[in-house]
Amino acid sequence: MRRRATWAVGGMLAAAAVWGFTYLCTVWVLAEASTASFLAVRFLAAGALLVALRPGAVRALTRREATAGAGLGVLLAAGIGLQVEGLRHISPAVSGFVTTLYVVLTPLLGRVLLRRPVGRAGWAAALLATAGLALLTLHGLAVDLGVALTLAGAVAYSFHLIGLSEVSTPDRALGLTAVQLLVVGAAGAAWALAEGVRLPHRPGAWGWILFCTVAATLLGYLVQTWAQGYVDATRAAVVFATEPLFAAGFAALAGSPLGARDLLGGALILAGVLLPVARRRRLPVAAPPPDPAATPGPSTPVAVAPGRADRRSGAGEASGAA
Repeated sequence: MRRRATWAVGGMLAAAAVWGFTYLCTVWVLAEASTASFLAVRFLAAGALLVALRPGAVRALTRREATAGAGLGVLLAAGIGLQVEGLRHISPAVSGFVTTLYVVLTPLLGRVLLRRPVGRAGWAAALLATAGLALLTLHGLAVDLGVALTLAGAVAYSFHLIGLSEVSTPDRALGLTAVQLLVVGAAGAAWALAEGVRLPHRPGAWGWILFCTVAATLLGYLVQTWAQGYVDATRAAVVFATEPLFAAGFAALAGSPLGARDLLGGALILAGVLLPVARRRRLPVAAPPPDPAATPGPSTPVAVAPGRADRRSGAGEASGAA
């Protein structure tokens, strides 16, 4: 299980790198397309492609799991929508910092809602990552409507991470991912129809949309859903906080050099990612998988899914709680 958790962290880092590159892709696409139209095409196409490749994945979900996936999709759509709407009032740099406050909000909400121990290492990692993000993106902060909307989006992202860690198991990753993508795409389509559909005309822009659809959306969210079957929400939030670091690196390769402030911010983010791993403890033995033929009832003990048991033990592992 420890090896799978390590692979899960590596997969999330790869997803964060792809998402970091999509900052550039999105700028190129939005020169010709509206935000709502871009999101609708990207998420609906990715969800439909996943369903076409594995049609049984969604059918295998129970009604409860499908409902949970739809709820996670609503949270993801809310986070994206609020973040974009906030960008009408504040700069992208301020938006980036406020959005990534989910790194701190996730363990806080997990402690309040689920009474999960975070521990000193978990809090220190979150604060280090947030400080690094501030150095990378913050150049003055004005509290206004845009900040409030973006902060609400960060809260939605935090709830999404926590909820995903609660319901995701490796054998349900495909189905849960498909449901989430389709819900976000439907929300984007409704938004696009309300404000007017505007899509690009150049083949090059459609090429970047294809990249964002397959690599950033289909594979990225699939990896996230699978990985959070083994990794707790606090560590996941810290790992995904590397996304702006990758974005800064790709921007440097595109011709925007990194300054001392950017390098220091990146170092703090990496320290935040590595701290919980350095403090991890030996994992307890996971509970056996549940009998799929058994129907839990009032007098029937419910077995814990192996991915979820490992993930919950990982909360203490990542936090370094004494």
